[in-house]
Amino acid sequence: MSVNELRREFDALTRAISGLRDTDSHATRLNRLAMEKLRQRIAREISEASPELDLRFQDPRRRSEMPARKLATVLSALTDAVAHAVNLKRPQPYSGTLPDAFRAMVDFRLLGIRPGSVRLHLRLPNPEIDANILASATAVSANVDIMKSVEQILDVLEVAAGSSKTATSGRALSRHLTALGPDAARNIAKLARVIADEEYSVDFEWKPEPQEGIRRSIVIGPSEARNLRDAIGEQDAQVEVNVVEGRLVTASRVRSVFDLILDDESKITGRVTKEVQRDLRRFFDRRVYAHLRETTEISQVTQVSTRRIELIYLELAEDDADS
Repeated sequence: MSVNELRREFDALTRAISGLRDTDSHATRLNRLAMEKLRQRIAREISEASPELDLRFQDPRRRSEMPARKLATVLSALTDAVAHAVNLKRPQPYSGTLPDAFRAMVDFRLLGIRPGSVRLHLRLPNPEIDANILASATAVSANVDIMKSVEQILDVLEVAAGSSKTATSGRALSRHLTALGPDAARNIAKLARVIADEEYSVDFEWKPEPQEGIRRSIVIGPSEARNLRDAIGEQDAQVEVNVVEGRLVTASRVRSVFDLILDDESKITGRVTKEVQRDLRRFFDRRVYAHLRETTEISQVTQVSTRRIELIYLELAEDDADS
């Protein structure tokens, strides 16, 4: 019986138990006890049939070791990518930092480490826990969302493993990454960066139903990892220089930041360039003309934009210069 079939039985039992009337009837109590025992047995079977993901690190220099910090980064990036992909499938996705309880529901469980290989076991949502925290109200659909998210991440790795920098592969990669969302994409880039920097090849072997012998294997080497990292990081930049008038209310040479209050009480915050830092003190709490360089970078893959403001020149405003 597949995991999803087991989960359907589990959900059916859960509904049946909740539908029992709360009475002192001996027959009802025996019925409830039997159903609870069956429900616990199915929960154990679900855990034993959980999908598995094997990561095998291969080093051309034949080292059977990997720095612990780098390994932790790979595992963290992989689990975070899955968590963010699952989050997008919720009717109302979390914004910002994902809650710890949600992460616990979609996290991997490490079964063991062997020389030159790390074997991960995907931890599916625990049927004993309310699955509403995931995409829907049943453990079955929650399980499907996690499985689909892992498959989507493997799709990205498969495109990276089987192609070079071509327009066709770029479009396919962009399509897969857009479906995953920018947070998952950033974590995939982090994973690729470690593989590229450490010059490892990593064999990802996915077994969605271990008992059925179904497998999917993808190998990412350093060159493929670099292409993937660079593709996610490629950006189009737009730069503008504007002059605005306002009062400089924060000017920190230590943290290299500034705050400028405009006439409409709005605030502009940004970084201070080294050229401006030495003169900051004399402009503090005075009206100034601030020359600002605004850089907007848009990821070619995820289409996520970031805006950076730098203070590149200061001069006193006319009404303040005369005082």
